[in-house]
Amino acid sequence: RGLPTGFVSTNVQPALAFVLPSRPYLGGAPAGIADCARGAVMGFASSYETAMISSPLMTAVTTAASLAVIGDCMSQRHATPGTYSWRRGSAFAVFGALYTGCFLSYSFAFLIQHLGGSYLASALAFGKVTGVSSLQYFAAAERTLANQLIMVPCVYYPLFFLVTGLAYNLSWREIVQRARKLYLPLQRRNLLFWIPVQMFQFSFVRPALQIPYVPLQRHFER
Repeated sequence: RGLPTGFVSTNVQPALAFVLPSRPYLGGAPAGIADCARGAVMGFASSYETAMISSPLMTAVTTAASLAVIGDCMSQRHATPGTYSWRRGSAFAVFGALYTGCFLSYSFAFLIQHLGGSYLASALAFGKVTGVSSLQYFAAAERTLANQLIMVPCVYYPLFFLVTGLAYNLSWREIVQRARKLYLPLQRRNLLFWIPVQMFQFSFVRPALQIPYVPLQRHFER
């Protein structure tokens, strides 16, 4: 689903007013510069809200693919300055569009709808949890564990090794061998990084903003 009507005016604008006030706050910069920056950011936020309402899936796919390409470009620039592999960049764009843009749009919605915290609370013998905040964190833990222990091993890594293997022009045998070699080390590192990151995501990040949140956090993982 897209962002609810009025989300920018109700939530984003007050936050931007705090971060970019209309009076000088940028180290003595003229008020006009701060106003221009504030207007540009709010204009972009308003356009993004409109796009999420009118075409949520297309917006998610475009956002995920774009951020994947930017992240890979930064990674390539750091690893091999002065060169860029369009084949690898295209592979990451496809992977970002398919997994982050398409799959996560539906899987996150499914997790949010069906995992509300009661299963984990019962399993840990907490009984009937009272208080919205307490249940919220149980729900975040359920969604994080389901995503990291089921969806990532079953969907993320097979698709990742397939797309990147084709990008590197590997044979099917080589793709399987590469997956066997890298799967466990990557999964261990993935769990150490993503469990706290996604606990925060499912606790505090609004559902409509979780798609851009994931690829942005992937840059820090790298």
